[in-house]
Amino acid sequence: MADTFVNARTASPETTESHFRILDFPTELISNVCVHLEDDDLMNVRRACRALKAHSTWAFGKRFFQHLVAILHPTSLAILLEIVRHEVLSVFVREVTISGEIYGFTIAPKKIHSRPHLAIQASIKNSGLDILILLEAFKTLRNLASVRIDVDSFWRSCGIKCGRVYLYEGNARDIKPVYHPEVLYNRVYEVVFQALHSASVAEGVSLSVKICTGSYGDDSISFFNVQTPAWEKSFAMRLRDVEAHGTMDTVWLHRLICSATDIHSLSLHSEHNMFSFARTTGAVLQWPGLRRLHLHEIILKHKDFLPFLRGHSLYLEELHVDSVGFLDGNWVEPLEAIEGMPKLVHLSLMDLLERTHYENSSSSSYMFDMEGLGGALSFRNDPRGITSALACLRGDLQTEPMYCYPSPGSIYTDDLEAYVNLRKAEALSQGWLSWIDGEWVMASAPSSPPISSIEDVLSDVLEDVEDETETTST
Repeated sequence: MADTFVNARTASPETTESHFRILDFPTELISNVCVHLEDDDLMNVRRACRALKAHSTWAFGKRFFQHLVAILHPTSLAILLEIVRHEVLSVFVREVTISGEIYGFTIAPKKIHSRPHLAIQASIKNSGLDILILLEAFKTLRNLASVRIDVDSFWRSCGIKCGRVYLYEGNARDIKPVYHPEVLYNRVYEVVFQALHSASVAEGVSLSVKICTGSYGDDSISFFNVQTPAWEKSFAMRLRDVEAHGTMDTVWLHRLICSATDIHSLSLHSEHNMFSFARTTGAVLQWPGLRRLHLHEIILKHKDFLPFLRGHSLYLEELHVDSVGFLDGNWVEPLEAIEGMPKLVHLSLMDLLERTHYENSSSSSYMFDMEGLGGALSFRNDPRGITSALACLRGDLQTEPMYCYPSPGSIYTDDLEAYVNLRKAEALSQGWLSWIDGEWVMASAPSSPPISSIEDVLSDVLEDVEDETETTST
C-alpha cells in the first residue's frame, strides 16, 4: 500500500492526466464559443480540423456572410453567384448591396487599366448577363431581407466585397470613389430594379437607395423612373432608406420621396436647393417608421417642416441638421418640437439659418467667444444632455448676422442673412455655465454639474421667460 502511494506521488503528469479534448464538448457549446472569438482566432479554429470547421460554421456565416456587396462586373458577380449557390453560406445572407461599376463614378481605377474594364462593362451590358445573375441571386436567397443600391459600398462597406481582391493590385483600402460627369447616369439602379421585378421577391424584402452626383450634378439629372407601375405598386412600398447627395432634379427627388410609404432613414444633402416635406396636394409627409433624419445644406419651407417634425416627434431617434435655413419662418418652433422628442438620443445642430436677424437674449454672444466653443451642438446617446441644451437655447434665443462667426459649409445667400447662436447652449453642455443668484455665470474651467440640477435650473429659467412674455403681451 505504501509503495502504491509513493509511486502515485512520483509519477509523471503524463501518466496521471488525460489530454483535454475540445471535441468532447457539445456541438452547441463549441458553436457559442466561436461566436465570441476574434476574426483571426475564428479562422484558425476553422483550419484546425474538419470537425471544428463544421462546428464553427454558424459563427462564421453569421459574422461574415450576412451582407454581400457586388458591382456590375463579371468577376464580382461570379463570386456573388458562387456564394448564392452555396448550400450552407447562402442561408446566412440577409442583405445584398449592388454598388455600381468598377470604372467611372463608383471607384477610382488605381493601378487598373481602364480600357479592358470598359470593354467588359459594355459586353455585360449588351448581353444582359448582369441582370440574369442578379435575377438568380434574388430568387435563390431565401433569407434575403434587404437590397441596397449605391455607388460607394464596394470600397467602404463592412460587408463581404465580392471579387475586390481579384480586381485590385496592392491595398484595396486606398481605393476612393471618383466622380465623372459623363457617368452620372449610373445604370445600376435600372439593372437591380429589373432583376428584382422579374424575381418577384417576397414582400418583406426592403429597399435602400443612395444617389450621389458629387459636384458635377445639374438640375436635370434623374436616375430612374418613379412613375412606372412596378415602382408605384412594389418598390415605393419597400423603400426604407434614402440618401441623396448633390445637385439633381429636385422635382424628381421630391416625387421619389413622396412615393415612399414608410421611410425609416432619410438623408438629404441638396447643395442649397429648396425642398418641401409636403405632397403636391398639400398634405405633410408622414412615415410611421422614421427614426433617422439628416439634412445638410438645404433650404426648407417652414410651413411644411414644422408639422413634419411634430408629426414624427414621438419616434425620431437621430437628427442631424447642418446649414439648413428657412425663407418663411424662424427656428423658434422647430427647436421646441425637437426638445419634445422623447426618443431622441443622437442630435447634431450647426448653422441654423434664417432670413432676418433678431436678438432676444439677455446676454451678449461675445460672453461665449472662447476657444473650444465652435457654435455647434453634438450629442451621442445623451438624451438628458439634449433636453438641457435645447432648454437653455430656447430660454435665451438669439441670432447673429452671417458675418459673425462664419462657419465653413454654411449657405451664404442674399436671402439667408442670420443664423441661430448655439454657443450658450454649447457652453452649458461642456460645463462652462452655472446658474448663480438668478443669472448665468461663466466658470473659470469647465465642470460637470449633476444633470438633475441643470434641468431644475433650466425649468426655472423657462418659467421666468414665459412670465416675461405674458407680461409684455398683456
